[in-house]
Amino acid sequence: MVNTAFVQCAGTNGVDSVLIAHIVVVHVPVYLGFGVERAKIEHQDYEQKAESVKKISVLLSAPEEEVFSEVTRLKQEISSGKAKVSQLQQKLLVYKVEQIPQSQEVVVWFEEELEGNAPRELTNLIIENGASIGAVFAGDEKDGYRYVIGSKSCDTRIFSKRLNEKFGGRGGGKPEMVQGSLAGREEEIRKEVELCSKEVLDSGFGD
Repeated sequence: MVNTAFVQCAGTNGVDSVLIAHIVVVHVPVYLGFGVERAKIEHQDYEQKAESVKKISVLLSAPEEEVFSEVTRLKQEISSGKAKVSQLQQKLLVYKVEQIPQSQEVVVWFEEELEGNAPRELTNLIIENGASIGAVFAGDEKDGYRYVIGSKSCDTRIFSKRLNEKFGGRGGGKPEMVQGSLAGREEEIRKEVELCSKEVLDSGFGD
């Protein structure tokens, strides 16, 4: 004779399973045997997720059922805010570049708060303003610098090769523009770029 356990159903009966949302296991009797541990683990996982939603709801000051829409709204606001910051940064850089005398042949620019394509865009602005050589370094002495060097008249690969060798950098590019990364002191990097610029301009290398 096969031992059979009959368990009464005390739950909500629906005509279709799609009408039932989450099923939360609140207790698992040990006599059920196989599958008990799995049920416990799944219940714990659900509790952790539910607790996370509650905490997010408190942080956002929004009902739990509106958490997703609220997070989506905040994400859009952040994206819009970043775009505005980028536009303001671009205008500020344009203004700063316009203050540089057009007779200045070499411009070496260090700026900590430059991200994405900003170093490249700034280099282009410097060259368009009249400089023969524009070198932009984004970052700081602690974490290192990303660099972009551009010119309409010189082969900038001379600069990347020299800087990479002296400051353990990496990078390269085309004659009109190179980019890469390196580590060193601002004063020493600036001095090396200015020295290399003088040698290149005096010798006519890359014309």
